[in-house]
Amino acid sequence: MQTAVQNSQAIRLWSVKMFLDNVNLGLLEDAQLEVVYNVIDLRAHNWKLPPRKKVESVKATASIWELFFDNLSKIDNHGVFEDIAAAPVNITWEALGTWWIVWSPIKLANKNGAYSEVSSVIINSDGSPLISGTDYSIYLSDGSNGEKWYTYIVPKTAQTWVLVASYSYTPNAKKKATWSDVTKLIALYELRMVNTDENGKNLTITIPKGYASGNMTWGFVADDAVDEVMKMPFEFMAFPDENNKILVIEDEQSV
Repeated sequence: MQTAVQNSQAIRLWSVKMFLDNVNLGLLEDAQLEVVYNVIDLRAHNWKLPPRKKVESVKATASIWELFFDNLSKIDNHGVFEDIAAAPVNITWEALGTWWIVWSPIKLANKNGAYSEVSSVIINSDGSPLISGTDYSIYLSDGSNGEKWYTYIVPKTAQTWVLVASYSYTPNAKKKATWSDVTKLIALYELRMVNTDENGKNLTITIPKGYASGNMTWGFVADDAVDEVMKMPFEFMAFPDENNKILVIEDEQSV
């Protein structure tokens, strides 16, 4: 058994950063590189030829923690990704029902993304506007008095006609991804896995060209699982580039 270290810098410590098309995939765990070989053993009736070896596949895998759309669009690249800006939306004649119960709050259907009351509220009864402060009041729920951050209307006078609300709200800015039942050409990207030692030297694994080959699976966790987060498995398969390269490993650490 070997008991002496031949090259201490060849003992690899620490994790890797993973870059897909120069996008840092963020916090991850269980990163692995797997190279599968196909060994061909040719035999004649009375002679055995030297075996031949070919790379069957090169695959990088990890468990992704940071599920933001910049990296998801690279990992999945089947959906259509878009940014939706926050912009005011005007609501006209939202039905609130009939026969208000005085002091019984009524929730408006939409809320501001900025945790504030909706604006420009007008409550109509049989086509006539009611008076804020006299016929009704408005409050923003903090969660203890209704659904959090929604605007509520509190009737102060009895009404027997159909009641409707008009107002303006601004939802949160958001990113949107849409998947369709179509066959699409898979986008090819470069993948780099970089391990850095205490001296700032890198072990860099590069798959010059490849594609995300795994399924998209989001593993949700229980509400009381305080030591778990939602993760997504990531699998990246090499594809030969223009020079037939599928894997490059560069080592500064053990030199």
